Amino acid sequence: MVLVFAESQKGKFKKSAFEAVTFGYKTAEVLGMECAALTLGSVSGAEELGKYGASKIYNVTDESLDSFDSQVYATVIADAAQKLGAKVVIVNHSADGKSILGRLAVRLNAGSVAGVNSIPRMDGGTFKVKKPVFSGKAFADFEVKSDVKVLSLMNNSFQPAESGSAGTVEKLD
Repeated sequence: MVLVFAESQKGKFKKSAFEAVTFGYKTAEVLGMECAALTLGSVSGAEELGKYGASKIYNVTDESLDSFDSQVYATVIADAAQKLGAKVVIVNHSADGKSILGRLAVRLNAGSVAGVNSIPRMDGGTFKVKKPVFSGKAFADFEVKSDVKVLSLMNNSFQPAESGSAGTVEKLD
């Protein structure tokens, strides 16, 4: 499963959340998996994530999740990823995403790549992803050999594309 953390602020999703779900859906297609979205705290309109490719939408609701704390968020996302059996976890390459990327990788014993801007590919059974390097003057391919992978998606790398219909939100404990 590809699990996408759909970041929200004050209960509302920004364009980057829909970009991340679209990216997750396309990554899941390459890997032959399903894509699920995870929301934290009190959010509205989470069912709309289904339109962008999330076959399942999970929400963890707790008062402590209504304001961002990188340690708490990383713990909750890692627990959800383990519970759901996620092999790839995707976050936005925002300030919040950057602060939880490393924490997630450690908790999941995963390889991580920050700031990806292209769909991962399988090359001879190896997971590879491209990202800009040297201030965007060049691109590098990164090979991730761990069982679980954590990626952060560079903002504005993908246009959100509708590929499904609104889904239902399930509570996750």
